[in-house]
Amino acid sequence: MQAVRTQARVVASKRTFSTTSRNGRIIEWLADRGLNDADGTEVGVNLLIQTSLRRFLSPVKRYIDGIPKRYRTFRRERQEAGTWYYREGFEAHELHPLELDIVLLAILRTAGDLLSRPDILRDIESPAWSSLRPILGHYRNQVLVDEATDFSPIQLACMAALTHPKLRSFFACGDFNQRLTTWGARSVDELKWALEDFNVKEISVSYRQSKQLNELARSIISTVSSHKSTSTYLNIRTARA
Repeated sequence: MQAVRTQARVVASKRTFSTTSRNGRIIEWLADRGLNDADGTEVGVNLLIQTSLRRFLSPVKRYIDGIPKRYRTFRRERQEAGTWYYREGFEAHELHPLELDIVLLAILRTAGDLLSRPDILRDIESPAWSSLRPILGHYRNQVLVDEATDFSPIQLACMAALTHPKLRSFFACGDFNQRLTTWGARSVDELKWALEDFNVKEISVSYRQSKQLNELARSIISTVSSHKSTSTYLNIRTARA
């Protein structure tokens, strides 16, 4: 049956397939017991229409699952134009971990925009929205991130996207001067670029060490770094009732 279906599609689309393949050998063995040209064309047209219509069975799943492929196309186009990416140095199938964060954020935000609609949440068990259930299962009522400056703004945005759309309760704390990673957040402006609708509370008093030690740390920071901050800890809060 599979071989006959393949034959019908090939006839309808006016293409050819290999006679040495598995389907090709089966069709050769069937000989005149298979579909004639007229029946093959009719069946093939119907099969091609069904294949095209299947794209509309789950448009949400197709849209979300297609984000990685669309990103790959975007990167290839920008790479050819010499924008954002180097022309050489990596293969088309290679993906940097920080690039993966971007793709993940696009998926989470796309799903979050849909799940923030009450009508979709009420109908989440229907086949049309069933592809959103796995993402909904990862949501948390509240997310708290410590040492937030060790994470990139994109990574923090991914964590914020894991909060339930009805609550959007996301807290993060950290000190820009204690950042350990090269890709970690460096300033409030970088955070505002990736995170939306959040409040920043600066803490200028340190309770973990003496005043003298704190002043020494500030002196060292001002000497070796151009980044000047009056806060020891940065408390990022995104909360929606």
